[in-house]
Amino acid sequence: MSGRVESATRRSCGRVAAALLLAALAGCDRGPPAPRAKLAESSHEFGALWVGEVVRHSFEVKNAGDRPLEFGDVRSTCGCLLHELTTRRVEPGATASIVAELHADKGPGRLVKSLRVGTNDPKLPWIDLTLAADLTTLYELDPLMVDVQDLVLGEPRDLVVELVGRDGTPLVLGTPTCTEKGFSVSTRAATKERCEVVVRFEGEAFPGRRLFHASLPTGHPRVPEATIPIQAVVQTRLLVEPSDRADFGDVARARGGQLEFRVRRRGATPLAADPVAVVELNSTRGRPPVPGVAAQDPDVRARLEPVEPGREWKLVVEVAPGSPGSSLIGRVSVKLDAPFEPPHTLTLTGRIVD
Repeated sequence: MSGRVESATRRSCGRVAAALLLAALAGCDRGPPAPRAKLAESSHEFGALWVGEVVRHSFEVKNAGDRPLEFGDVRSTCGCLLHELTTRRVEPGATASIVAELHADKGPGRLVKSLRVGTNDPKLPWIDLTLAADLTTLYELDPLMVDVQDLVLGEPRDLVVELVGRDGTPLVLGTPTCTEKGFSVSTRAATKERCEVVVRFEGEAFPGRRLFHASLPTGHPRVPEATIPIQAVVQTRLLVEPSDRADFGDVARARGGQLEFRVRRRGATPLAADPVAVVELNSTRGRPPVPGVAAQDPDVRARLEPVEPGREWKLVVEVAPGSPGSSLIGRVSVKLDAPFEPPHTLTLTGRIVD
């Protein structure tokens, strides 16, 4: 009898020991308490979208761990943005939403963008989310892009684009906008199906190349604004050739030297006044002073001679014979008294030798 009791006791103790061992092993497998981010999905396909649409999708994240889950840094590719985090801290067993926003801001074709959200989950430090869509152009533009390379200061010009909606939705036009200085935008010949967008160069802007856009409210329920891309080069009224450097090299003091350039007017608008040429020297700069001798600059002059009155000039830059000084350092500026016209500068270099 006592043997049976002892045997039963041993079996019972063995089961308890086995249960304790299993519990210990399970505890070792789980590791220390930690948050655990669990996603129902990590990607979303929007399908067909119009270029210019902005859409959103909510990703659900559950904390399947036993410590609070916290969201940290957010990183995104262009066009995919974090719209909303319902909370930055998710308690064990609770769920939070990450609302991602996709901007369909590229040309027609496949669009795939990603968003990364940092977490304190040791096994998933970054949640990677992907949004994808196939983009189609809603508004047809003719031309597809306003690309003009020869705008001239002082000569206003209209650049016209025809816009047509592709899905039959009537155009409900608002006031177009353009933030680029020197340009404005308006509409004309508008119907429910199409309109002409007029991008006007006002004639006064800083010279150079620029890339910008005009926006046109259309009243469409999915793409309420059409974007017209514009690339433009604004040129100065004057062109100085053949280079931007007046390099005399070595000039014999006894003979002096002379260089010639051509100055031409761009465009068809007459100038209010002829340009002028100015020499600015710093030839004595950097040379050690000679005791008892006053520093002297070489005698360099510049003049403009008409070739075709009001349209073309010859720029003559000369070093006078017998000029003092040993170096030619400075600049020759051709200046025009006109709005936004910068001086046209030639770098002056050379050396006067005996």
